[in-house]
Amino acid sequence: MKRLLGVLLSLTIIWGALICAPISASAAAPYVVNIFDGRNAAFALLSDGTVWGWGQNEFNQLLDGTTTNRNTPIQLDVNDVKAISGGGRATYALKKDGTVWAWGRNLFGDLGDGTTNPSKTPVRVKGLTDVRAVVGGVDSGYALKNDGTVWAWGRNDFGQLGDGTTTDRNAPAQVKSLSGVQAIASKEQTVYALKNDGTVWAWGRNGSSGAVGDGTTTPQRSAPVQVKNLTGVVAIASRSYGGFALKSNGTVWAWGDNGAGQLGDGTEIDRPTPVQVKNLSNVKVIASGSENGYALKNDGTLWAWGNNYYGELGIGTDGFTNKTTPVQVKNLSGVEAIMGNSLAAYALTKDGALWAWGAISPVSWATAQKPIGASP
Repeated sequence: MKRLLGVLLSLTIIWGALICAPISASAAAPYVVNIFDGRNAAFALLSDGTVWGWGQNEFNQLLDGTTTNRNTPIQLDVNDVKAISGGGRATYALKKDGTVWAWGRNLFGDLGDGTTNPSKTPVRVKGLTDVRAVVGGVDSGYALKNDGTVWAWGRNDFGQLGDGTTTDRNAPAQVKSLSGVQAIASKEQTVYALKNDGTVWAWGRNGSSGAVGDGTTTPQRSAPVQVKNLTGVVAIASRSYGGFALKSNGTVWAWGDNGAGQLGDGTEIDRPTPVQVKNLSNVKVIASGSENGYALKNDGTLWAWGNNYYGELGIGTDGFTNKTTPVQVKNLSGVEAIMGNSLAAYALTKDGALWAWGAISPVSWATAQKPIGASP
């Protein structure tokens, strides 16, 4: 089995330990240029064009032909990749030529190849070309094309395909009444789209938490509706049953489920319309885990809030307590990219080092040197 040289070589993963402060892999060529969410797995794109993955592999997310979870990075047998996204049971790769490829389970047409047959190797998502972004939800996939349209396939029980129905689709269909889109985001059954005019639109599961952000608790929306009271948005992120928006003025806004303080407004009250995350300014990048948020400031510091059960907030000896307002992630500076997934978070720094904290169920991170806040 190949082992990742350079950036990820010094990472070792052990069973049963939790890390609540960042740990680092040393930087050397080839280096990590981007990191991607695979729900309970993670992926790294290297400067030499290779893709590496680790974590949960129940549905062959790591493309090694097995269902064995991997506690060290392995190289994926996929080429010419621009981006990867995983919803947990199916994984999607956007290639440099604008096509989308998928593998894993296909019970609801998740792979978008016109069948419901699972695949251990990448199959092409039908009819998609000129794609610039791909996102995996739970049992469904989403593609943003260069013309600003959004296409969806797979499971549709909450109307998450945005086609006005709740009918599953095994090939892409265009999301209704949506154009001029510059970014998309999804982690569960709710989907968000940022338009060129700075507004945010949502569809899919809404429920009692108000995940769609339109001010209602209607169970679902099968076509896009506008998230209320949001303008001037430059970036979006999705978490379980809610979303985040970064405005051009450097403030962060949140809505939806707030049971772990993930809205960052100092409460644990669900909000069906956006509220401002407290004590945050000069933010340039946002990201999310399942029940937490991350904000990268212009000064290179990283801040986090919400669920901290597995140490996802990276606050070290402060323990595993949830935080309803942002706190600074320890031992990190010079951060360039961030990514949160189901139970862990990652940061890429200017020196090419990849840092990780929290856990990737069922594996978690540790190093030879006991990191700050590691459980015994």
